[in-house]
Amino acid sequence: YFLNRIEKFINKSIDRLLYLLYNIYEVIYMTNIEYNENKTRATFNGRLYYLRESQGYYYAPRQDRKGCDMLHRMVFIHYNGEIPKGYCIHHKDGNKGNNDISNLECVRRSEHSHYHGVNAPEELAEFRKRNLEENGASISHDIPY
Repeated sequence: YFLNRIEKFINKSIDRLLYLLYNIYEVIYMTNIEYNENKTRATFNGRLYYLRESQGYYYAPRQDRKGCDMLHRMVFIHYNGEIPKGYCIHHKDGNKGNNDISNLECVRRSEHSHYHGVNAPEELAEFRKRNLEENGASISHDIPY
């Protein structure tokens, strides 16, 4: 009886360890965003996203064919969990093509509107314009200049 309980405990422990190791592997190796040569497609977590050049965002059709998922939102959700209702995911540097988790932040919709359009502070708009030009990315349509 005692040996049977020890064996079950060891098997459970091994299963938990394997699960943790797989999760660590997934975070390190499977969550990098890979882009094709001309950056019209991106792959994240084994899923293919297509660039809508008119908008500057990457989209993947949902399996249920009801809408699309946006790459920057899926990256944020992967690392931080669900996005609260009434919040948006904002690209800190203004470059919609930079979907690295370090460039994404969750902000209230009301706050997000102040980052874009006529509400954006002039120095922030200038910073974004300069950053996008220096990095060779297309300039976002929502920067007022």
